[in-house]
Amino acid sequence: MENKFSSPSDWAIYTLKEKGYSVIEGPTTIQQVPWSKIQCIYTHQDTLFLKTMLGPFDKEALLIDYLVSHTHHPNLPRVVAFETSLRCFLMNDAGLTLRYLSKQLYAVHHAKLALQYCAEIQLKSIPHIHSLLALGILDWRISQLPRYYEALINNTQFLKFNGLLPDAIKRLHHLQNSFNNLCQACEEYMIEDTLEHGDFQDKNILIKDNHITINDWGDSCISHPFFSCLLWLESMKYNHQLTPSDALYHQLIQAYLKPWLVFHSETHLLQAFKCARKIFPIYFVLNCKRNYQCTGIELYPDFQRYIKEMLEAFIANTQ
Repeated sequence: MENKFSSPSDWAIYTLKEKGYSVIEGPTTIQQVPWSKIQCIYTHQDTLFLKTMLGPFDKEALLIDYLVSHTHHPNLPRVVAFETSLRCFLMNDAGLTLRYLSKQLYAVHHAKLALQYCAEIQLKSIPHIHSLLALGILDWRISQLPRYYEALINNTQFLKFNGLLPDAIKRLHHLQNSFNNLCQACEEYMIEDTLEHGDFQDKNILIKDNHITINDWGDSCISHPFFSCLLWLESMKYNHQLTPSDALYHQLIQAYLKPWLVFHSETHLLQAFKCARKIFPIYFVLNCKRNYQCTGIELYPDFQRYIKEMLEAFIANTQ
């Protein structure tokens, strides 16, 4: 059936009125990037946010709805309504970001809880992997990564655009078998592929009345779960200057791995984590590469820097 709304804004206002909300102001755009647009709507009952997903990230509302219904985890976003044809959804205000709250003093307690909750959601998602794939969530399971690596290294135009020199590109080709072997070694640790958040960092952790919400699931895929923790640590390096020599670095890893101790020993998990870290740079690049499907991404040169740094790190650290 043809959608009767001309825009996400029209749909949002109509939907809120139907649900008994009294709109005061909005929607007002508070963030617009090539992959999404976020608008704020003030009502007498609550502040709500209208998110419109663009490009390859439009499964977010479907995913959140599925996770809430099937995992019942309390730290998922509260979606008021969604409209798949317009790629948009309405979400309740879930508070301030952990990054904002950590400007003066890093909120270690909340960070550890967020990592633990992420792992819990991943564990609860394992029985639903095939259903999530059927929703359209990307299949980046460890067994699939070697073919994505091959496609990446053969995309010379993309590599050159992101600053890779010919010698580095040649080296990536030479390391193809090494990458394949690393993926196989990772699988041997028997950590099941499951939902990977895709952008797990403190700016996507919202806190309101001491309640934590893990937000922004648009980048999610099915892959190695430990990539979520590695994404967090990578973000901490850029935004909080955290290094592996810091005690907090290891405390955060332990907080994330805590729910997994039901299935494996700490020694086993740490070894598996170390193995996942070796292939993480390639996963990170594949994740960034999706953004290049969005119009206007050339205005965000940070992606080029991230991609170049990660590929060079993989080359330097892989024998």
